[in-house]
Amino acid sequence: MVENEFLYNEEEYDGFSFYDAETAFSDNHYDEEDNMEDDEAWWYSSKYMPLSIEEEDAAIASCREETAWCGCLNGDGDERWYYLEVNELLDEITGRPAPVVSTETIWAGEFTDIGTVTYDPELNIIIIDLTDGWKLQDVEEPVKIQGYDVLPSDTPSAELFTTYKGKRTTIEVGPYKYYAIHLDVQIGT
Repeated sequence: MVENEFLYNEEEYDGFSFYDAETAFSDNHYDEEDNMEDDEAWWYSSKYMPLSIEEEDAAIASCREETAWCGCLNGDGDERWYYLEVNELLDEITGRPAPVVSTETIWAGEFTDIGTVTYDPELNIIIIDLTDGWKLQDVEEPVKIQGYDVLPSDTPSAELFTTYKGKRTTIEVGPYKYYAIHLDVQIGT
């Protein structure tokens, strides 16, 4: 007897057989060792071999392109985008809020962490640090940045960004409270 045997009722209609129950498998191998008649039961099996780490790495290495947004705060609008908010602490001398270094995540697709972005208010620079084999795509302007003092109420169009467009990963910018940073990235060759 087969371990996963099931019973079925066969009905015939216009020369075709119909069954009350069916089981489908991916590959056709009849269990010859059970000595069952063809109409008693049948089963299919498939061999599964998980990929080795090397094979998995090779599969990933075939170039995958993504859009990435930098920051940990969700922007408003219909489409997903993130932004970086400049952190502030109270200055011990003046007692007024002062910007401090802000480091946040770079998100490819929706949920893939591919590195960090850092804003340094003392130098007014943004540093993009991609990790785990991710790099900028070989396009004219893979990095697009827009600084804001008031965030937009909808997903901003990266093509209209004016704070910076180019290929650098260390960028001097003007001082803003928020930065929308859009990257064209890829993993693999």
